[in-house]
Amino acid sequence: MEQHLRYLVGRERLEPVAAAVALDDQEHAGRVYLKRHRTAIAHEKLHREDARAVDPVAQQGPQPVALDHGPAGHQNALVFVAGWQRRRICGRRLLRNKGGQHQQGQQRWPSGSAGHGGPHYNSGFACRQLPARATVYALYSLVLRACLVGLLPYALVQVARGQRSAGALWQRLRPVVPPVAPGGLWVHSVSVGEAVAAVPLVERLRARFPDRPLIVSTTTETGQQVARRRLPADAFLYFPLDLPGAVKRALARIRPAVVVIMETEIWPNFLRAAHEQGVPVIFASARISPRSFRRYRWLGRWTAQVLAGARWLLAQTEEDAARLRALGAPAERVRVVGNLKFDVPPPAALPVADWLEAALAGRRPVLVAGSVVAGEEPAVLEAFAQVRARHRQALLLLAPRRPERFEEAARLAAAQGWRVERRSQLASPEQAAVADVLVLDSLGELAALYQLADAVFVGGSLVPAGGHNLLEPAQWARVPVFGPHVENFAAMARAFLDAGAALQVPDGAGLAQAWLELLAEPERRQRMGERAAAVAAAHRGATERVVAHIAATLEEAGS
Repeated sequence: MEQHLRYLVGRERLEPVAAAVALDDQEHAGRVYLKRHRTAIAHEKLHREDARAVDPVAQQGPQPVALDHGPAGHQNALVFVAGWQRRRICGRRLLRNKGGQHQQGQQRWPSGSAGHGGPHYNSGFACRQLPARATVYALYSLVLRACLVGLLPYALVQVARGQRSAGALWQRLRPVVPPVAPGGLWVHSVSVGEAVAAVPLVERLRARFPDRPLIVSTTTETGQQVARRRLPADAFLYFPLDLPGAVKRALARIRPAVVVIMETEIWPNFLRAAHEQGVPVIFASARISPRSFRRYRWLGRWTAQVLAGARWLLAQTEEDAARLRALGAPAERVRVVGNLKFDVPPPAALPVADWLEAALAGRRPVLVAGSVVAGEEPAVLEAFAQVRARHRQALLLLAPRRPERFEEAARLAAAQGWRVERRSQLASPEQAAVADVLVLDSLGELAALYQLADAVFVGGSLVPAGGHNLLEPAQWARVPVFGPHVENFAAMARAFLDAGAALQVPDGAGLAQAWLELLAEPERRQRMGERAAAVAAAHRGATERVVAHIAATLEEAGS
């Protein structure tokens, strides 16, 4: 708060005044004496019912105006100034007339609802947005546009190579919104993992609110494909780029009753536009990794202002909730509900799984390396080589995380002398039977193919990529093996490790050793797999808690 007051002194060139400062999220009032280059602050507990308890520290200036504390969770510092010069700080001008009395000038209400720009509940005051806040948003939008221009040549190269769809990029700039009735439920999932995690939530919302349209958006093209195949929604679209015009158009066309963002994709302009249009935004299964926490914290109080635009921040764990509060999120809007990924049921049996199992004709062992990212393929292939030295019939199913890695993964495997087949090119069972490495260059099949595995590896964890979903093999009672970099799934990884249901390895050599140990001890492998399935089952229930918050939000909005 002291920094905020120094900013006011420097920007407004305030003369000595007596003021009261309220920070609603802390339910405190400050008794403040402002003087150029000096700020003295004394805090005392403020009871909302008696704002008159606040007295100025300074005895030189006039008495402060009555303090309006505002609605719970408001993140703006409300500064009420009774000074010798007129100041437009919080919606009303306070003018000193010739008789020495203060009078109220014209009220100016910025757009928005009560709590951010609208009238407060106990006095009719309205807090104006400070000029710095609008300036930061404008600067953010300018930087975002500059980045888009700078990345345009790279995007065009990707389009030319077939790695990206030009239509998808254009739809993010100017969202194509299918015609839907207003008052729908908009669920946003970034990519494949979030789209899969949204399956039980969307199904539950469909059952609970059958008359409301369900709209699903994604950021990536692979996420869009999975969402269209697995989510029972009425409309699908790409999430708009976080430019003021794009997000406002999308919101105006969809006119949702609520927006649910899976995990924590924080887009400042979207949150601001939703708030201005009176659309509550809920973050479901929110998580903040240590690395993301450091980045958001670097932005300072602007992060708190952005997070204040959310109606609920429903965190996965207590650690995530603590980080959100430390970033300035209103404490009363942060709740711990658990991880929605635990509620995702095992995938339905796919014909490819049965076909592939028959094609292998009892060939064992089968190793599945799923969600492998760039930089991990050499370590995985080296680990497979060590297993193959002891198990001559071993087969590796290698599933790259991103489609642009399909070709490179096949090339790297072939360069090491392995006979490589690609899932998309299998024309007969014989091809799979003679392969050493089968590259899974398809979408939506990995989770079902974990059931064929004798040992698995969950990628994105040997390199600093944050890790990927450990539940997919655990649901089939397969032991998750992963590397040191699981920041995005830290709580989940800890739950499996604490139960003795997973193995964490430091590098490719450790992966080879873990695979060999599991293959050498089938009874231990079975016990650990059963524990993994039990851990996955024990942490379910987040979906119902999220749906309850969505229902309460709709009820309080009267929609």
